[in-house]
Amino acid sequence: MKKIFLILLSLSLLLVFAACGEEAVGPDGQPVAEQPLVSLPEYALSLEELPAEYDAALAKEDGCVIFENGDVSSGQELWDSFLAHTKAEKAATIRLAEYDAEAAAPRLIRDLHFDGKAYTLRSLQEDGSVQELSYPYLSRYEGDEIAPGMPYEPFIRYALVEKKVSWSKLFEGFGQPGKEAAISFEIVYTDLL
Repeated sequence: MKKIFLILLSLSLLLVFAACGEEAVGPDGQPVAEQPLVSLPEYALSLEELPAEYDAALAKEDGCVIFENGDVSSGQELWDSFLAHTKAEKAATIRLAEYDAEAAAPRLIRDLHFDGKAYTLRSLQEDGSVQELSYPYLSRYEGDEIAPGMPYEPFIRYALVEKKVSWSKLFEGFGQPGKEAAISFEIVYTDLL
């Protein structure tokens, strides 16, 4: 009985300390950590095995988060479930498919995997090869400038980053001749508000 009490006390303290960090929220405004863990799809085909005619309908059927013209259009609940898994430090994988309105074929298909500690992004390239990048953090950004001084539609974006920084810090040096972006990052999710 004493062991059970100590375990429950430890878990309670862990939850209290975890609540002190930055919280992601779902579309309902509730912290993602309070949402139940919903099963994520298991993809039958690897990125390399996907057919060339992998259209948005097939991607939706497979359980992908779909972005059309730069905005999430389907699979929001899957994205929220992925976030809940990562918040709980549970391994999870989600497939992200980007399409342009005028093209049936995807512009970009990526698998985002969280192993409980870090993120791996696998992107299917035009030549059929797969590029793999790893990042320690997935950060949430909200704003109305695509880069400092460049107004844009209000958005919520998630980006894989090598260190936690502000949105404007990601773009230091961006677009300036002879300068590279200060921090490596990959935007993986966009919701235009």
